[in-house]
Amino acid sequence: MDKQPEPDFLAIGRVLRPHGVLGEIRVEMLADAPDRWVGIKTVFLGSQHHQLEIVSFRQHMKV
Repeated sequence: MDKQPEPDFLAIGRVLRPHGVLGEIRVEMLADAPDRWVGIKTVFLGSQHHQLEIVSFRQHMKV
């Protein structure tokens, strides 16, 4: 049997720290415009590719 190739992943941000008490996180965007996040519903975190659902996002200052 042929082994399936690993899917390609693209880094879109870097987790900086937790934010608040509702499970939010502060992320440094690696894209040039925040509208690039529009439509993204799922992200994969870390080298183990833990799947996370994006419920909402908003720009906060320059971060």
